[in-house]
Amino acid sequence: MSDAIPEIVFTAIIGRDSWLRQNTPTVVGFLRAMTEVHAFVNDPSNESVARPIFQRITTPDIESLAGRGLVYIRDMGMWPDGLEVSPKALETTIDLMIRANLLDSAQRGAVPGAFDRRYLDESRA
Repeated sequence: MSDAIPEIVFTAIIGRDSWLRQNTPTVVGFLRAMTEVHAFVNDPSNESVARPIFQRITTPDIESLAGRGLVYIRDMGMWPDGLEVSPKALETTIDLMIRANLLDSAQRGAVPGAFDRRYLDESRA
């Protein structure tokens, strides 16, 4: 983990509730696939497959930098197992969004309710 920001939500999947409800099988399938991809990338034994893809996306001309970056990001927990969002990561993210003026501090209490676990829970069933 990074000493500067020990836990943070690096990425989020955002959707309109009405669309998500109408497309639940697609959403659940997508989350299952994302969970599998995270598990694959987080397994160091798959690095020979993951590294060239990571390199193509990040540093196409510098293989060694891509390799170091992949390990660093994996070790930071950027791709959390099971797509989990820890309470600490969510809280840190909210704090940073407020500091960056991306979220009004008066809205702090509404953010945790925006994280809807039902589709993630269903993807694990």
